[in-house]
Parts: sequence; C-alpha cells; structure tokens
Amino acid sequence: MALEPDSAMPLRFPRSAVIRGAITWAKVLRSVKHDRSGVWIFDGELVRPGTVVGPGLLRSETVVLECAGTNGAGWGHRGREVVYILWRLDGVAGEFRELARAVCENRDWTVDLGPIARRALAPPKPVLVDPERVCERICGVLDEELDPLHRDAQRILLLALYDRLAARVVELPGPPAPPARKPASPTAPEVVRKSSGIRIG
Repeated sequence: MALEPDSAMPLRFPRSAVIRGAITWAKVLRSVKHDRSGVWIFDGELVRPGTVVGPGLLRSETVVLECAGTNGAGWGHRGREVVYILWRLDGVAGEFRELARAVCENRDWTVDLGPIARRALAPPKPVLVDPERVCERICGVLDEELDPLHRDAQRILLLALYDRLAARVVELPGPPAPPARKPASPTAPEVVRKSSGIRIG
C-alpha cells in the first residue's frame, strides 16, 4: 500500500458489520468525482475491513469508505438496506472517526456521501495572516534585544539576523527563477555612405 508514512502506531481499518457473513469491503479513497451523468465515482484502493496495518503506512487525514453490509432482513416489498460509512483518520488520536453514513438499498448513498468525501479529501485552505501585525510583534521583540546594546553591537546583530532571514527566504518553496537572459549582441554599426557630391539635373 503506497501511502505516505505518518502514524507511529499500528492501525486497524474500521469493521462495522453487524451480520455475520455479510458482504463487506473498504476503500482508501484517492479522489471522488462527479461525472456528467450525475454519478459519483469513488476512486481508491480496496482493503478488507478490520485489517491491521503497520506503523507508517497511513497518512494523517486518510479517508476511508466502508461498506458494512446489510443492517438486517428486508420486509414487505422493500429489499435489504446496505450501510455505507465514511471515515477519516485522526492522526493525533491514532484512530478512525466517522464522518457520515448512509443506509439505502440502491445507489442513492453516493449522492449523500459523495460531496462529504470530496470535501474531506480537499487540501486544507491556507491560513491567512496579517503581515503588518506579525512584523510589528517581531520588531517589538527585536527592539527589546537591541535597546541595551551599543550601536556597533546593534549593527552586528542586525547583519547576522539579515543573513538568517535571507537563508530562510531562499529555502522557501516557490516558482522557479526565470532563466538568465543572454547578453544582448552589440548593435552593428550603422553604415553611412558619403555623398559623391555629383548633382544630376
């Protein structure tokens, strides 16, 4: 199972079947798509419910779809309803937590769980910060360190701090640097023809 390592403890996939011998399965989701025909497609890797995996084989926030089998015998004109449960791994607690479940006898469960699964798989939104306010706090701490020092010592400290900050900036991921521009070729000298001084006319 080619999953990014994160958990340090063995983990057990959910197993929620209540009927012995029920047809069950689980799937570690990679993506959830909604096609043009209105069908939700859950793409991922099938695993057996209750399987124990070793440390480091599941990443935090792993999302699992479990088919837990039927919830009992059908009655009258109704068939047996099947239970589908959506789980997400809590990497801190080291256990799966239920996100949602659907109980139905047809494919309607995909409509209920599809949007929830897609949101659960979406990357986290970036944390917004106020750069000016953060800089004010940092500069306040810096001023407390600089005030007792002589001007020459302040200069040395600021230069050392500049080197540290510059090193951190270049280590940050970002767009690749633009390719170096080739030096422009020297402009060819303009050729000026001298007049022969002959007038015709």
